[in-house]
Amino acid sequence: MHMCAYCWMSGVEANYNDGDVMQLSWSYRGSIVNSYFSNTYRHGGGGTTDGDVFIIYFTSAMLVQNNIPNR
Repeated sequence: MHMCAYCWMSGVEANYNDGDVMQLSWSYRGSIVNSYFSNTYRHGGGGTTDGDVFIIYFTSAMLVQNNIPNR
């Protein structure tokens, strides 16, 4: 979600992502709910992030709830 207001994601299953499942930047009042994220891994040298949900750059008022992160 980049530069998004009032956007939502629900009921998504993400598996074997290369890096972050979701990256939120410059966003406002969105939601990520009821989803399942598994086997997230950065497949390269020197990666700085490999989390499930990465919130950056002035993102605010986001609802992230009832998700299952499984490594």
